[in-house]
Amino acid sequence: MVVALRAFAQRPLLGYGPGAFPKIYAQTEYAERFQIGDHPKERYAHNTYLEVLIGSGGVGLALFLAVLVVAFRNFSEAKRRALPQGDPNLAILIDTYRLSFAILLIYLLIFSDPYHKYLLVSLGISQVALRVAASAERAQRQGLETTDLHSFPRGSRLCR
Repeated sequence: MVVALRAFAQRPLLGYGPGAFPKIYAQTEYAERFQIGDHPKERYAHNTYLEVLIGSGGVGLALFLAVLVVAFRNFSEAKRRALPQGDPNLAILIDTYRLSFAILLIYLLIFSDPYHKYLLVSLGISQVALRVAASAERAQRQGLETTDLHSFPRGSRLCR
């Protein structure tokens, strides 16, 4: 963390570029002091947020955090929209995804990979959850039961 804070102080705005921290760390006295055997001196930052901060600076970290906040809001808005629909299973599913996303955000404090597959999938799922809840909300406003396919006119694409 000391190396990361020093590196950030040198280039606070735009950083060094993605994946630069291991190379920066390898050039420090800490890399020499903590090297074990013949292993490479390079190592990742202690968490994803530091990795993003060093790689893309304060601007990149702000954008990264904004994306995470939008995803969390998507889950919250989807749950809010699903509750009045009378579909508790959808609300519970969305809430479960929101909880797992929150746990993933905490996990990123001890894991250093901004391209982690669970993070990327969770970002997509947050948008899908919002669209599904909005679709159910629209269907209810139009007086359609989302599980009743007989309410759609014959020949419509949903009946096929």
